[in-house]
Amino acid sequence: MATPTEQIQTNIPSWLKDPILRLVAESERLAGLGYQTYARPNHDAQGNPVLDEQGRPILEGIQRTAGFNKAQEDAFKRIAAMQAGAGLAADEMAMRNEQNKLALQATKEAQQSLLDHGIELEKQQFLQAAQMAQKEADAALKQQPTPPTGAI
Repeated sequence: MATPTEQIQTNIPSWLKDPILRLVAESERLAGLGYQTYARPNHDAQGNPVLDEQGRPILEGIQRTAGFNKAQEDAFKRIAAMQAGAGLAADEMAMRNEQNKLALQATKEAQQSLLDHGIELEKQQFLQAAQMAQKEADAALKQQPTPPTGAI
């Protein structure tokens, strides 16, 4: 903001200065209002506007857009009730059956693969256990004293 000692030079013509100041003041006033719903004055039973303590009308919120007319509502209901034709339903069922078959086949293949892998893994574990037992037996034989020769 300009202080009283500052000078500001503008290119606004003098005849446009007052309208611009009014425009800026009005825009600042409107910006300070905040959000306002779509509303209309509330009326009492006799049709007179209901006023608050300060004499301003009390507003009631209203719908922003018009509702649908009878023809539009009927069209929406007919569209909602539509169903796929028999041919499309049969095609969809055939496609789902094929997908189910493929999924079942993939599951069986995966199970077989796991089974094969499990059997192979069991074989490897068995061979490792047998090799370990052989090593232990060899070690035990080495620790036994050898009988003297010629003695029985």
